[in-house]
Parts: sequence; structure tokens; C-alpha cells
Amino acid sequence: MCRFPIYTPPEADPRARVGGGLRGTDGKEPEIVALVPDHVGLTVKQAPSLNWFLSKPTSLPIRFTLIDIRSVKPLYEGSIPTPGHVGVQSINLKDLGLALEPDVQYRWYISAIRNPDSPSQDIVAGGVIERCEFSTCLVEMEVDLSCDRQSVLRNAVRGFWYDAMACLCELDRLEPFRPKGFADSVPTC
Repeated sequence: MCRFPIYTPPEADPRARVGGGLRGTDGKEPEIVALVPDHVGLTVKQAPSLNWFLSKPTSLPIRFTLIDIRSVKPLYEGSIPTPGHVGVQSINLKDLGLALEPDVQYRWYISAIRNPDSPSQDIVAGGVIERCEFSTCLVEMEVDLSCDRQSVLRNAVRGFWYDAMACLCELDRLEPFRPKGFADSVPTC
């Protein structure tokens, strides 16, 4: 029997999700949803994977932005390949040469660029991530460094959103999970 992970957020953090809704469109544009909690999500990894959902195929250019909240200037802002499929997408910060410092909050955004001359028309979604100090994560919060179904459950219940999601997507790539009754067209990681 399959158990879905139960996520337990860390102690109260301010809300941190950035919506992906569209203003004034006819529904022809894709929707982008950052797969994040509605507060600061935790990771133990220096270079975690960030996940987001694309609702329909698009040819719009896609931009990724990472901002250290201690600075006004983005740590990284650049184009990433437009996904070739709908569903869950992943950005591995290691692939971009990025590493998170411990105990620092970072805002991240995925933007579909509708009009390069008018950023207000971009379709944007994002969230906030914080890397906890390794020894704190390991000893006090008991993060699970393995990647199997049990570690997804353990990390989710301990508040490590990004680590649980990254492992869940990795496991899904290896063996797609389809709950009984779900159509094969349900997008997965």
C-alpha cells in the first residue's frame, strides 16, 4: 500500500509563495506553479533542486532568478531551456554553478516571458528556500540523507520540503508512480 508523504512545516515562518496566475488572458498561455510550501522551505543541500509545474506546452522563453534576500541584485538571473513537455520541471542549482549559504533565505522565480519589453506581463511563480547548517539539520532536525520512499516520508514530516520533493521526483523518474485510478496522462516529475 502506498503512503503519501505528510508535510509538517517548520516553526511559523512568514508566507513566501509567489503565485503563477495570469491577469487579463484568455487562458491560451501556460500556467506556472512553483512546487513550494506557503512559507520558507528548508533544505540541507548546498545545491538543491527546485521544482515547478508547467500546465501546457509553450514556446515562451523561460527565465530563472535567484535572489539572496540580503542583496538587491540577483545572485543569478538567466534564461533556461524552455521545457519540451508539460508537467513537473526541475532546476538543479548545481548545474547552474550555484550554492546556498546556510541560514540565509533565498527567493527564487520562474518566469515565462510574454513580452521582453514589458516585464509586468511575465507569468511568474516562485518561493523561498533556506539551507540549514549541516550539523543542525543532521543532529537536531534529523534530516535523512538517503533517497528512498521512506526518506521522502521522514524528510517531509521533519519539514525538509525541498529535499523530500527532489527525492520524490528522482524516484518518480526511476519508477513513475501512478496511484490506482489515475490516468497515464497525469504529469509527473
